[in-house]
Amino acid sequence: MSGKLHKNAGPKAMNIFWEWDQIAPYPMTVRIKLDHPIDGEELCRAFEEALSVWPLLKDSFLPQEDGNIYFVENENPIRVHHTKDIIAAGKGPNDNRVIALSYDNDVLSFTGLHSFLDGGSLFMVMKGTLCRYLAKHFDQPGEVKLLPGPGDGDLPENYEFYIFRKDTASMPFEYKEAYLSLENCFMDARTKKQEGTPLVLSRVEVESDAFISYCKQNGANPSVMLVILMAQAMYRNNPEEQRPFAGLITMNIRHALGIDMAIMGQSSAMIIDVTRDELETKPFTELIREKRSSMDAQRSRDYLLSRADDMRNAKPFMRAEYTFRLSYFGEFDYGGYSSHVEDILTYNEAYDEVHMFSINGRFFIDLQLGSATEEYVGAVLSLLREAGVNAKAAEELLPIKPVTR
Repeated sequence: MSGKLHKNAGPKAMNIFWEWDQIAPYPMTVRIKLDHPIDGEELCRAFEEALSVWPLLKDSFLPQEDGNIYFVENENPIRVHHTKDIIAAGKGPNDNRVIALSYDNDVLSFTGLHSFLDGGSLFMVMKGTLCRYLAKHFDQPGEVKLLPGPGDGDLPENYEFYIFRKDTASMPFEYKEAYLSLENCFMDARTKKQEGTPLVLSRVEVESDAFISYCKQNGANPSVMLVILMAQAMYRNNPEEQRPFAGLITMNIRHALGIDMAIMGQSSAMIIDVTRDELETKPFTELIREKRSSMDAQRSRDYLLSRADDMRNAKPFMRAEYTFRLSYFGEFDYGGYSSHVEDILTYNEAYDEVHMFSINGRFFIDLQLGSATEEYVGAVLSLLREAGVNAKAAEELLPIKPVTR
């Protein structure tokens, strides 16, 4: 087997990511429920084709004593595991590959190592797999021809951590640190996952048209509205609290960097702070305008760039304290195949998080906030209903399962 040096600048950054994945169980998991029992052979073929867009994903990764991460060609075929368990990317039955897929009955489960993949990466592979599978299963080629084909993503820039590169002059944004760590923000200890306790996740569901209309009426985009909504919920659940709310919100920045096909993690992170006084005294639309301006300013600078050989300085937000970690995934759009997707659930086993996304005309806000999850679901529901937005708590979710390593 021939070794191939991974095409990224900053092996120490990779090693720190690698250590996190070994110490803490941090594969991101996405579970998808379809409207029919899954055909394993067709799913395996579709997964193989989707991974062929980025051939490195078929290889195995091995950290070396020289501090670099090497990928080696794996002679074993890609496996799709037929099991009730969720197979973790990385070690064990997955041959040290960075992505894994398992299925049982009508549910399939993707996991990806955060060392290499972020949510955007995982969703690209997920879309490529699902669309190819559904096109074959229902004999409806449709939009599969619009998907990237084998090798289309096999360019050096698609395997680089742009946010860790030293050559800042090559980037379209001016380097400037966009914020300081909010060391005095409120942190609700109840929302942190306690070791040895099961994951808790609940969902708020809203009609897409109603939520988008509410955002537009107030000059907000969904990301800013999610920040404001969670700040309101925090203060409602903690009526005596005066410390500021700090939302760490992550967003895909591939398009902004001109690397839409990049399979390596390319996420921007912004800290948006909100105070009780602002919520109580400022007109709602003015508050939203200010927070949206702050978010746009942070996103428009390449503030993550720093010394490529020091991960802890390269990503200052990872040292920042925050109240909630928030992610807006946008719309899961599978074209004519979307109607075959009945449910999607995303979660991880390391962090407290709030995820928001839409599919098939519905917005979902998934809260993974430890023992306080249901309390925050209640607050979010009340706030949306008071604003005239019809919202409800989901009655049934896909089961949350820990990954098998």
